[in-house]
Amino acid sequence: MLFHNELIDGLVRGRLVSHARGSILELNVGTGANFPHYPSSVSVTGTDLSHRMIAAAKKEAERCGIQAEFVRASVENLNFPAAHFDTVLSTLSLCGYEDPVMVLRRMRDWCKPDGVVLLMEHGLSRYLPVRAAQLALNDLHYRHIGCYLDRDLGQLLVASRLAVTRIDFSPLGITQLIWATPDPRPLGLSSKRSANAGPPIL
Repeated sequence: MLFHNELIDGLVRGRLVSHARGSILELNVGTGANFPHYPSSVSVTGTDLSHRMIAAAKKEAERCGIQAEFVRASVENLNFPAAHFDTVLSTLSLCGYEDPVMVLRRMRDWCKPDGVVLLMEHGLSRYLPVRAAQLALNDLHYRHIGCYLDRDLGQLLVASRLAVTRIDFSPLGITQLIWATPDPRPLGLSSKRSANAGPPIL
């Protein structure tokens, strides 16, 4: 990502991922960057399309002492029972999906009614100069990095019908930490700060 460095990324992940509990579904597990931040008592089902990523994630799970299993498949081809996981988590992956609302709705469906959906994603900033820069760079960024800078996370969350309970924003308003539940009643969030917004993130 153009807007992240390794140190800040790790600190921000820890703030969100430490809230995961029980049986966890992690989409696009990658190399297992979230495993050092999981509580030791959890069990993780990690998904990814890449054999190489899953191999790296397995090693990281073993290193961190996390009980984990892995599924190589796209989100569209995953077949989990409804209301199956205590936590459903995605970090920095919505930007790459052509249909992010579909992904969020599947996350909602796989989460238990009393569970939590955790997201660390980047989207359009609330600040107009930053937003203008994101829009100007969007096509170039997608061609070279493979993800979109112009996603309005507030609109996506409303369309997904997740019930957002908390959002923490980065200082530039680009990265957002999101806590949500599978409550089917949408809250009508915009890309402005939620009434339940937490402290700014790093």
